[in-house]
Amino acid sequence: MISTNLLLAHFWANSNKIATPTGVELDLIDDETISLSVTLRNQEEYPERYQLKARFGLAQFIDTLELEQLEDLDEISIETMFTLMVIGSAGYKLFRV
Repeated sequence: MISTNLLLAHFWANSNKIATPTGVELDLIDDETISLSVTLRNQEEYPERYQLKARFGLAQFIDTLELEQLEDLDEISIETMFTLMVIGSAGYKLFRV
């Protein structure tokens, strides 16, 4: 598994925010917690948007997502977020705009 120090250094080098190629945002909060989120909406301007969100401590984040190296962060996807929701590690929020 990747070390928490290496993961922290990577977040610090990226202003504590990383976006994966599929649009999942990862935020480092207080050097202790990682928040993952993605917002889903239609292309047209519909009044509803859904946000999938999960929050983990550093070690739990590494273990849950089985991170071996920094490149594994790019593999976190919308599908990952749905999987986390199914197993009870993520939730969703409905926004009306």
